[in-house]
Amino acid sequence: MAHLSGEAYHALREVLLASAAQPDAPVRRIGEKWLTVARADSWSLLAGFLTQPELDRFREIAIRVLREPDPKFELPPEERYAAAVHGKVLMHSNDLRDGVAETLALLAAFEGIDGAMTGGQWAGWIVRDVLDDADWTLWASLTNQLHAVAEASPVDFMNAVERDLAGESVIAKLFEEERGLFHSSPSVGLLWALEVLAWSPEHLHRATMLLARIDDVTGRKG
Repeated sequence: MAHLSGEAYHALREVLLASAAQPDAPVRRIGEKWLTVARADSWSLLAGFLTQPELDRFREIAIRVLREPDPKFELPPEERYAAAVHGKVLMHSNDLRDGVAETLALLAAFEGIDGAMTGGQWAGWIVRDVLDDADWTLWASLTNQLHAVAEASPVDFMNAVERDLAGESVIAKLFEEERGLFHSSPSVGLLWALEVLAWSPEHLHRATMLLARIDDVTGRKG
């Protein structure tokens, strides 16, 4: 938060505390967690105040946060449910990762700064950098954020999936079944993201073709 705002954290915290104490405050504090109230509405009111430095800092932060591989995938599948016990935890919380991904999706609808790129162009640039040469652990680590990343820049997201499937696919590894009571498949996020895109008539055909291609590459049924 301090890096994004360009202010020292203690100074930013004082501003947020004062703001949170006001009626109908745009931010709320629960314990040590800060939340934005009505994020979409807040964005529509405040996005016009963004300048090039804020967008540059957000791009840097988004890439750093979303490119972080989840260390739980260093463990055998049967031990991943206890990743925290082994000290295999993300440096950035899932709340922060979700917030960055959702902000990326909101950015896509931003008209942009006069004479500079549109929000959609910024979002596409960030999505390309996040997914560039992604290995299977990065795709798996983004399971909970992929739908927002896909919504931020559908074309760039599908380009990344398509490039992977055209070569020695790392995505295919996501579909290796993890069996057991506490196990889940890291492929869920990718399927969810493509399903979200398929709801759009503009992207229905390509998203469906990618799902069919995934089925072919992985040998999955149905």
